[in-house]
Amino acid sequence: MTVSRTVQFEVSEEVAEFLHRKVESGAFPDEGAVVQHALEEATEVDAEFERWVQKQVLPTLERIDREGWNGISVDEARAELARRRLARQSAA
Repeated sequence: MTVSRTVQFEVSEEVAEFLHRKVESGAFPDEGAVVQHALEEATEVDAEFERWVQKQVLPTLERIDREGWNGISVDEARAELARRRLARQSAA
């Protein structure tokens, strides 16, 4: 069973209007439900981001630390993209 408690906070007029529109649309029973839903969504996004960092980013950084960087510089990447863009435009 989820335990809940009441909290109070101020929001901008713009946010208040957004909350009101969500309730008026019938999507939520009250403003608190809108806020609750938004916070639950934000929590899930944060968790997904953390999983991505743990699974993809950290192993890549560890590999780079072990093996060194074998990639290209930003300037080289930009030059290659410009070359490809020019080739596409010439072919069109």
